[in-house]
Amino acid sequence: VFWPTETLVNGGKNVDLMVTNILAMSEELARKPEMQGVVAKLMTIPEAVSLFEATEPRKAVYTHFVTKGLEGLDGDAFIERLTRESGYSGELFLAKDGWSIDFPALNTIPPPDLDSLPQLDRKKHYTD
Repeated sequence: VFWPTETLVNGGKNVDLMVTNILAMSEELARKPEMQGVVAKLMTIPEAVSLFEATEPRKAVYTHFVTKGLEGLDGDAFIERLTRESGYSGELFLAKDGWSIDFPALNTIPPPDLDSLPQLDRKKHYTD
């Protein structure tokens, strides 16, 4: 699959809200042969930026983002930085458990504090 697909672009032009999952990982992990299957299946941040630029949504949201080798707030900062470096300057949110959006105004409602909960997106063999 080559992201973004023509179907996504054509169906998403000028939407109020574009929601997509992404894959974000350290450059070291991205080069590992065992990660290439994961990279091939999920949209990368530069690919998501291409989607946002092609569709020009009012707001963009990353949800169900897969992070490998990028823990906690450092991972969030990496995702935000790479998105901006890839050229997207629009309104962007990184969804969290419990986070919601009030429709039709598209106001975001932050989740309760979840910092004490463990991140479940960890596998020892990815970080060795």
